[in-house]
Amino acid sequence: MIRPLIRLIAACLWAGLLPAQEIAPFALPSSTAGAEAVLLNPAALADLEGMHGYFALQQIDQENEWKWGGGYEFRSIKAPFGVAWNMNDDWAFGLGMDTAYDGRFKINSVSPLRPFFRKFEFTVREWRGTVAYRVNDTFDIGLAIRHLNVDFSLAYPEYFGYAPPAGGNGWWLDIDAALSGEKDAWGAELSTLWKAKAFSLGFVFRPEVRFNFNSNDFGVVFTPSYLPDSEAEAILSTYFPDGGASTEAILPLHAEVSVTFPPWEGLRLSGAIGWTQWSRWDKIDLNYVNNTVNPQTGEPVLTDAQFDTAFQDAFSLTCLGVRSFGAGFDVYGRFDWQEKIGNNLIDSPQVPSDGIIITLGGRYPWKFGEFSLAMDAFYSFGIYSDNFGFDMNRNLLGAGLSVAY
Repeated sequence: MIRPLIRLIAACLWAGLLPAQEIAPFALPSSTAGAEAVLLNPAALADLEGMHGYFALQQIDQENEWKWGGGYEFRSIKAPFGVAWNMNDDWAFGLGMDTAYDGRFKINSVSPLRPFFRKFEFTVREWRGTVAYRVNDTFDIGLAIRHLNVDFSLAYPEYFGYAPPAGGNGWWLDIDAALSGEKDAWGAELSTLWKAKAFSLGFVFRPEVRFNFNSNDFGVVFTPSYLPDSEAEAILSTYFPDGGASTEAILPLHAEVSVTFPPWEGLRLSGAIGWTQWSRWDKIDLNYVNNTVNPQTGEPVLTDAQFDTAFQDAFSLTCLGVRSFGAGFDVYGRFDWQEKIGNNLIDSPQVPSDGIIITLGGRYPWKFGEFSLAMDAFYSFGIYSDNFGFDMNRNLLGAGLSVAY
């Protein structure tokens, strides 16, 4: 049980640094002006009038390859949305949902990395309710209550062997195990928006969220080989007793500041810098309810353990340029860079390397009576540096519709 849990935590960590950032790629926390603010900067909702909605469909194509063999290619659909309404001149409320991450990969059984894990699927969905208040004409504040759901599955090999005293019969057990389950957690987000004459400044603060995993949060299915089912079942019940283990994963604290300014008419430039406190997750504790002993020798088999992660705090940088043409048509380009969160150590879980996401898109508005609409479409691709023999190519195609009444 010990190795699969550590691998699961490492995989969750890996997923955490590579979120799909293109919720509404035409805006940043300092420049959002529609219902997408529910997901980007709730404070900006205080400046809306009437009712607003933002709905999007995005398809992610991702290919992961190990240099030593194996890989995984998959497609997934995201459908982020946000709805908001202004109650009076000062208060606004919103509701939104986004798939923060949806990633998968696998390794061929012939790979030298087979003892790590064979297949991995990890999805994080977030629902959020928001409230915004206009303090004065230049300053807004916002609060989001977040409900996060993690849905995961992990396939891995496990090996057990027993060499009895001289003259006895030994055994070797090769287990293919599939671990899957889900876990919920709650979090919050604070945000502000300050509007000066020449620029606007947005700030988002997201405290850490902890997922406490225990044996009730996942199911394990074993497929043994080399032994009759009856013998394998007896061994598994000995080495995997009731009670299970517990550990926790952390979505770390994140802070982001963003600025937007128009250098001249028809052009808007935005930038954002983010900081994530990965160093808070410097240890992984694995605690067993029952510390199992080998029935033949009486020596402990499963004992509580602590592992170093070698994680460090990391920065992210985003640059966005929007050029407006006649009839309000906009084209935009966006650059996202994420710093790696730690160093690769032989005895610690692997950690992500630097990554770049480039996005190109356009947005066109029109009106039907009292309804204001805007359609946006974009293409995004990711470039990630080598990570311990792991290469990833990522493409995303998306479109969104903004509605105001």
